[in-house]
Amino acid sequence: MQIALVLGQTAGAKQIGIDFFDLMVRGGVFMIPIGLTSLVVATFLFDRWIGLRRGRLMPARIANLLRGACKLGVLDPVETLKLCPGESALERVVRAAVTRANRHRSEIQGALSDTLQREVDRAYANVRWLNLGAGIAPLLGLLGTVWGLIRAFHDTTKLTAGQNRADFLAVGIYEALVTTLAGLMVAIPAAVASHYFEGRINRIFGDIEELSRDVADRLEDHSQTIPPPISTKGRVS
Repeated sequence: MQIALVLGQTAGAKQIGIDFFDLMVRGGVFMIPIGLTSLVVATFLFDRWIGLRRGRLMPARIANLLRGACKLGVLDPVETLKLCPGESALERVVRAAVTRANRHRSEIQGALSDTLQREVDRAYANVRWLNLGAGIAPLLGLLGTVWGLIRAFHDTTKLTAGQNRADFLAVGIYEALVTTLAGLMVAIPAAVASHYFEGRINRIFGDIEELSRDVADRLEDHSQTIPPPISTKGRVS
């Protein structure tokens, strides 16, 4: 009898668990903005996973051709423009330098830096949404928990003398903590993804900057100094 009783208690204990869906529902109305935040994070995580591929920003074929031309020391601006139609970040940065091949070296470097910065800002644009999700999700969870605790203690004061206040309060606290859990579940992946994408942007655009400056250096042989305007002061018409 004792063995059967122990086995029965063990079997009953195994059935006790937490239904994840029911747990999320118990989080209350604050689960709605946290859920929307999770959708935003998932959307931009997928978007940056596709958009920040090295082959998309810095195509290997074009990069290898530019490196080969730079090693040979021969870089024709017209042929370089044909090679870089402007479909990737690398091509747009190189085109900014090549289209000014007949300008002063400082102007070439300035155009290169400005275009590179615009491309970096474009790549960072959607990563900022991940940073926003990582920052706002735990705050929404904390707000929901604080509201849940306030409601639980308020409802406890309305109980009659015969009701168990400790059990009622425990249930209220357990439900209030659900939003904090949900907020952290959204914020942690968003923060990790944001850090990962920022590192990828730094690596790829570091390589783009190195190659594009090498291209700009090879354009120096094609540059020419713009002569100053001829003064007409004192000329008799």
